[in-house]
Amino acid sequence: MGWSFSWNVNEGKKELVERLVNRGFSPGYKMLEHKVVGNNLWYIFSRPDDSKSIGLYRLQPGGRSDEGWGYKGVGEDNGPGELDCPIAFIQKCDPPQTDYAREWREKVMQFDARKKELKKSLRPGVLINLWKKDYRLIEKQKSQWIVQSVETDTLFRLPNEGMMSLTIISEQVATPAPAPETLDLFVTA
Repeated sequence: MGWSFSWNVNEGKKELVERLVNRGFSPGYKMLEHKVVGNNLWYIFSRPDDSKSIGLYRLQPGGRSDEGWGYKGVGEDNGPGELDCPIAFIQKCDPPQTDYAREWREKVMQFDARKKELKKSLRPGVLINLWKKDYRLIEKQKSQWIVQSVETDTLFRLPNEGMMSLTIISEQVATPAPAPETLDLFVTA
């Protein structure tokens, strides 16, 4: 299934979420609860047999000047690759109906456990390895960490999404070098 974009260039993410949450589903289906995580609108829905499952609308701004925000809908039985689904949603739903949904839920649980592990361990001064290079964590900001290359002392902004791939080398905190005025953006390809 492809993406659907609004022709209303004034429709932002907030308006799109409101429209998706308030729109109707097929007869017998109903959205029960929803939560936005980044650009993912996760929701619990009920089926005609009253079973509860998880759905996802992936959200994205339009790529052309005449497009507003767009979305792509996918249910857990059809393969959402995203893993930031709220754990509470899994706990509130009935057992998955397909092997893919079962495997996906397990990956979500592993992802959540990894996030919790990192949240406990990551703090300024900790040494990490990311893509075969060593960095020192300098400062946590809202959606990123400032990291410093051990090899060159260069500072980078590392988006939170990139943190899931790192390995902690040492949790022993060392005094980081002073931060320069400019930062390079860490590429998370």
